[in-house]
Amino acid sequence: MVALKLDFRKAFDSIEWEALDLILEAKNFPSKWRQWIKNILDSGQTSVLLNGTPGKWINCKKGLRQGDPLSPYLFILVADALQQLLTSAAADGVFIHPISPSAPCPVLQYAHVNYP
Repeated sequence: MVALKLDFRKAFDSIEWEALDLILEAKNFPSKWRQWIKNILDSGQTSVLLNGTPGKWINCKKGLRQGDPLSPYLFILVADALQQLLTSAAADGVFIHPISPSAPCPVLQYAHVNYP
């Protein structure tokens, strides 16, 4: 039996932009729209605060922007692609249900949030 657990809080920051573009292409998003997304992602910069003083700007290379209203929707598209891959693998017999081989393999997606 195999259990796959992904921490979606960390996954949000590690989305590969090329993979996101391939997913958008597979879902028939127009090339102009995909280019807009690339431009938004490529323009991302961040800096590190050290004793309250910001350091040099660092160009982002992967991940989705925290606080950007578009980022959760892009992440949902990536999570949906993962769900479809796992469902397809189960249908092809790569995975089988540990209790009932004729039952579909369940896939649960969640994000745990710690509140102060």
